[in-house]
Amino acid sequence: MISQSMKCFLTIVLLYVVQAAYATKATPDRCCIQAEQFQTSFGVLETSYDQYEEGLLTCAFDFKSNQFGCDVDYGSYRYKTYLLVDKDVEYIVEEDSTCYEQWADPAPLRCVPEFSTLYGTAMNFTDSVSDPDYWFVPPASCSNATQQVPKPFLKRLNVLKRLRAATFFL
Repeated sequence: MISQSMKCFLTIVLLYVVQAAYATKATPDRCCIQAEQFQTSFGVLETSYDQYEEGLLTCAFDFKSNQFGCDVDYGSYRYKTYLLVDKDVEYIVEEDSTCYEQWADPAPLRCVPEFSTLYGTAMNFTDSVSDPDYWFVPPASCSNATQQVPKPFLKRLNVLKRLRAATFFL
């Protein structure tokens, strides 16, 4: 039979384990706290690709809506991409509003807001600034997009090489 002191010891251990489990569960997730503070995180990354000139990618990850978007500017090529993380679908919208849909890579880890685009570029959003919400709303033309993206699908734009992101697709 279990002694009184052993019962007391086991009770204390059980209470400690339950409290530790509850405390761990109740502790706010660091990523959730970050999401509350920065509902939208932005990162600007300049990189280069083998077959294209150096490009400027301005990307954002929205923790609340679980969506990811990039404005990709190669100078002579320009497009936006919207990634619906929960559906693993990427919408690619050219400047003439042509919209393509393609299967996307698996969703990024929530605590590591990095992602690889179609061209394999890792995005890092450690330097966060805020905003615009419109970034995560794909154009209506994407709702029925079924065309597969040709490779390469980009075409030279007979327009200004550099457009301000604020006026892009408005």
